[in-house]
Amino acid sequence: MTPMAPNCGVEVTGVALADCSDDEMETIKSAIYERGLAVFRDQDLSPEDHIAFARRWGGIDINSYFPLEEAYPEIAVVKKEPDQQTNIGGAWHTDHSYDQVPAMGSILVARELPPSGGDTEFAQHGRGLRCAIRRTQGRYRRA
Repeated sequence: MTPMAPNCGVEVTGVALADCSDDEMETIKSAIYERGLAVFRDQDLSPEDHIAFARRWGGIDINSYFPLEEAYPEIAVVKKEPDQQTNIGGAWHTDHSYDQVPAMGSILVARELPPSGGDTEFAQHGRGLRCAIRRTQGRYRRA
């Protein structure tokens, strides 16, 4: 596992998500809980594998914002056309923030990528909030 940024993200190599062991899954979960995000490159995940991997985290929230994959309603189709100027979601957002109980996370599987660009940016909110709370507490202690 290789950290991607000082406080957010880890790239995981050497594991096939379609058939990872329980021990590998626990290591993956720990890395995501600690780093907020994991990237797994060059995976060969069928829609069935995608769903099975998602179920290992718990229940699957059916997306009500994007169209669903007809044969696999657990999978939302997030597609941006080359001429689209705005990002998916229209602005910076947290997936499922519109739900009464938001999802724990999202599993994004890139099926088709542009030759360049198309970046998705991530932030580790929990760590940012903890840092902000510590700075705020420090101000009150000095007062």
